[in-house]
Parts: sequence; C-alpha cells; structure tokens
Amino acid sequence: MNFPLTKTRAAPNNGAIEKKFLRFKEKLKKIRNIDSSADDGGNVSQDMRQVRSIQMIELDKIQFNPLQPRKIFQQKALEDLSRSIQEHGIIQPVICTKEGDTYRLVVGERRCRASKMAGLTHVPVIIEEMTESRLLQVALIENIQREDLDPIETALAYSHLLREHNLTQEELAQKVGKSRPAITNALRLLALPQPIRRSVQEGEISAGHARAILSVEKERDQFEVWNRVKRDDLSVRQTEDLVRRVRTGEKKQKRESLELSPDWREIQDHLTRQWGVTVNIRQNKKQKGKIELQYDDGVQLERIVERLIYLGERMNRTTNSGFL
Repeated sequence: MNFPLTKTRAAPNNGAIEKKFLRFKEKLKKIRNIDSSADDGGNVSQDMRQVRSIQMIELDKIQFNPLQPRKIFQQKALEDLSRSIQEHGIIQPVICTKEGDTYRLVVGERRCRASKMAGLTHVPVIIEEMTESRLLQVALIENIQREDLDPIETALAYSHLLREHNLTQEELAQKVGKSRPAITNALRLLALPQPIRRSVQEGEISAGHARAILSVEKERDQFEVWNRVKRDDLSVRQTEDLVRRVRTGEKKQKRESLELSPDWREIQDHLTRQWGVTVNIRQNKKQKGKIELQYDDGVQLERIVERLIYLGERMNRTTNSGFL
C-alpha cells in the first residue's frame, strides 16, 4: 500500500504501513550507530528517540535542512521522480524534527522537492528528536548509504565526519559500510582544482577520470588533461594512458630543464593568458632553450600562426624604418 496522492489530511492505515517499512526502520537503527561522543558522551539513546508513528504533514510546514550535504539536484531526475510519485505515491517517508509549529527536514529533500512538483500538499513523515550535531550526522550517513551524493559531496561528507567527530578512516569505513581504500580514494578528489571538482559534480567526467588527473603533478598539466578528456570524450583507460605520457614528459623536462625564475614564470603565465594557449619556456644550464606553444585544435593553430605573422610583419616594418 502506497501513501495516498490525495491532498486531504486523512491519515493512512498505519498498521499496513508499519509492515511495509520494517527494512526502512532497520536502516534507522544502523544510522544510530554513528559516534556522537562529541556532544553527549556517546549516549545515543538520549539523542535519538524511538521511531514515532508515520504522519501526513503539510509540505509548506517542512523547512529544508541547511546542513544537507547534498547541494546539487538534477532537474531531470527530479522530474522522473515526480512522475513516479504521481503514479505510485511516496514509497518511503521522509524524516523530520519538530521545531514549534514547523518541521525541519533531516532525510528526504529530493522526495519533498519532487512531491511539490507533482502537486502534492502532504507527505508521509517520521518525526525524530535529535540534537543539531546529530541531525547533521544522520543526513550525512543516510545520503552516503543511499549513494545519493555525487563523488565530491561524498568526499566532503567523509571529510566532515573525520574532522568534526575525530574518527579515523578505518572507523569511518566501518560506520558507512565502505572499505578504507574507498574512503581514501574519495578524499583524494578534494585535492582537485575547483573547476575540475565542479566538472565531476556536473557529470562531465567521472571519479575515475578525476583520480587519473590527480596523478599529474602540475596544476596547469591537470587542466590540459581535463580539457583533452572533455574534448575527445576519453575513457578512463585512455585518460590513464594520457596521464602516463604527460608524467613521462614531466620527468624528461625535469632532467633537461632548469626551474624558471619567478620573473620568467610570470612572463610565461602572462603569455598563456594573452594568447589563449599553453605557453612553456624551457631553459637548460647553458641558457639555451625553447618556447613551446601548445594548441588543442585547428582554430587555435590558425590564431597562433596569424599572430606570429603579424608580429613578423611589425618587426620588418620597424627594421625598415631604421629603429633597429
């Protein structure tokens, strides 16, 4: 029996509903196992009380949780869920805490958003009592266990639990039912530059692509690999092959080239911005070297050639005028 789609306040048959959500309550028991010693000395029973009966609550009285770790909600996924709710109703209730005459959402923001899109005015709610810190923990653990977070949101959630609750990676892995290497690999993604992190969140590249990019030492080279992945639609295996070639080039350049002085690095970066392509200045111990202009497509190549021709013509005019 699904929850009714009507917009009345009539309560559903709680007896039948309780049977249907036994597994859901088992999940709540697992959530309770998270360590809350930072706030109440580990006495979970004082923080989260026994699950109350399911109630139909007005959507307008439910406030979204500002501590919700999930920040991005895909519009198409919301529309699909909304259509499913219109046809089948809400299969699983949301979880809220009561705050005066209103309710604060803990778990189920996507269901609430989709229910509003479907035209519902009421949703089934389980009301829990918990502290502010506990509220955040439950939201994090529930999202992680349901795999509702993107890889970056998951990494941020892990980072928060490790930092705020003094957990080791091994302890966190046990809490969320993951392996310790999975926790480590997730946290590595937070070392990515912000544009690449955003690309992972938006689904342009996968976490596998991102981890391969992290193997590149220099940030500018990370951006080059990232752009190649998007432009050529590279698979993770192709990205790993590209990264190996880039790293081989880095090692070769370290052997053959001297580190540029701050002034020359500033000039190199200025040329990169001005020309719109990657510019590398290579110099060896004998003060010999080369300037490299890297282009990604034919359009960039044509722009480079046009500018070089223009500069050459200007130099010729200056020479013929007797200024050199």
